[in-house]
Amino acid sequence: MAEHDVGASLVMEDGHLAGMFFEHDYVRKFIHNGRTSLATTVREIMSDIVARNKASKTAWS
Repeated sequence: MAEHDVGASLVMEDGHLAGMFFEHDYVRKFIHNGRTSLATTVREIMSDIVARNKASKTAWS
């Protein structure tokens, strides 16, 4: 992610949004818990509660 300057990625499953994978998910759930990238799936560490909003709305509406 850092190589491509990406801080977040949509996680899709069967054509639907299943969650988002954030750089901070990786830091908090991999590094602090001693996990390895090869032994952990994205589903195990992604944020699966995603709030949606329209671009015309304010951040607080």
